[in-house]
Amino acid sequence: MATSTQRPVVFVSYSWSSPAHEDFVESLASKLMANGVMVRLDKWDLKEGQDKFAFMESMVTDPEISKVLVICDSHYKAKADARKGGVGTETEIISAEIYGQVKQEKFIPIVVEYDANRQAVLPTFMKSRIYIDLSNDDVYGDGFGQLLRAIYDRPKYKRPELGAAPEFLDDALATAIPVREFQALRSATEEGKATADGLEAAYVKQFQLELAKLLVPKETADYDDEIVAAIGRAKPLRDQFDQYVSMKAAFGQDTPKAWRRTLALLEHVLSLRTPPEGMNSYREEWFDIYRFLGWEFMLLTVGALLREHAWQTLNQVCSEVFVFDRHGDQRDRSFLEFEANLRSLDERRNRRLGLRRISIQADLIHDRIVAGGTTFTEIMQADAFLSLRSLVQQVEGRTREFWFPRTLLYLDRNGLPLYLKAGGAAIKSGLLTALGMADSKEFSVRFERAAAGQDNFANWRMDSQRIALRSATNVAQLST
Repeated sequence: MATSTQRPVVFVSYSWSSPAHEDFVESLASKLMANGVMVRLDKWDLKEGQDKFAFMESMVTDPEISKVLVICDSHYKAKADARKGGVGTETEIISAEIYGQVKQEKFIPIVVEYDANRQAVLPTFMKSRIYIDLSNDDVYGDGFGQLLRAIYDRPKYKRPELGAAPEFLDDALATAIPVREFQALRSATEEGKATADGLEAAYVKQFQLELAKLLVPKETADYDDEIVAAIGRAKPLRDQFDQYVSMKAAFGQDTPKAWRRTLALLEHVLSLRTPPEGMNSYREEWFDIYRFLGWEFMLLTVGALLREHAWQTLNQVCSEVFVFDRHGDQRDRSFLEFEANLRSLDERRNRRLGLRRISIQADLIHDRIVAGGTTFTEIMQADAFLSLRSLVQQVEGRTREFWFPRTLLYLDRNGLPLYLKAGGAAIKSGLLTALGMADSKEFSVRFERAAAGQDNFANWRMDSQRIALRSATNVAQLST
């Protein structure tokens, strides 16, 4: 690839068909020179007394020449096919190089003429090669850009980096994912088919079965290793869940009732935190895998809904009553039940391994982000939203019921894009709707009351890191 210190060198092979054609070739060569390409052209480089055939051969075979541009018109084609004149000589040299071991992309046909049948005029030995079209003013600009990319080896379409094999393929490391059910659901959803709801029911059922396999009851002093391993095995399920809620948010048109099966799936995760029937001896931390996943799944769900501005659905998700069984006792809880403070990781594991991390939980969820999925910024926006919602919907006198946004540990000075837009009427109105607030005044009153109960968040810290919820969510704009 050419660099700023090593300019590409090209040779132009063409026929002296007419003065107009010669002017075209010289103009093209001048434009290439102006764009940093050293051009070898007979008019510029072949001097009196030199052997023109030796010059042509050296230009085609010289390793310094990275590209040979073959300007193809009817005169060039005729001479090349008949092997006549200088063009014929160059053709013999070029064709020998093409059919030899020289890299195929060294020789680039430049089409400047079409025949009566609208076929590109190309010499026979180049008929099968991909060409660049500079035949008229309409295509010249795009063609010239394409030519520069070819010379500089900067293709417009680049192959993405090769990733690792999916973790779920390794039975020893990962949990299976319901691929067939998800693909059927995705197709039906994208095509708007009536079967989508039934297919979603089948998908959710299979997803729940795979979740249940993550529990690893094991009596060991280092059980935090098992939790981290189970979180790793759950990565394929996590990634598919991200695709699932992203798809629903994109195609759901902010219809809260369309999310009933997703809410049922989230509710099921809560139920998995309870020892299954027949397990009489257990440790609470065995179920931290489901506490972590419930927290992560809720953040992914809210992140997707915020991304699609599904304000009504967000309000419904945060208003949902989740019911699950705990030791034979039916419990009803809000979204706050998904907020996780895993001491097995942030305290025990941190201390045992001397990791000195502020929050292993936050680190794990940060490191599980995948390209093309929900971004970590969107995760932080969801975390901040759930915290805001918990504060403004707080029952007076119950100041300990709030969602702690631990992922804001990663927040930089740039803030969160969604809340920076809260100065605009549409985003502000949407956020207030999702927060269950009638207007900015109600939000301001409720938020400040909650803030006073938290000593204006003076103690919202992890280690020495302050959690700046007020500035992160642009409360000043939401309150205006």
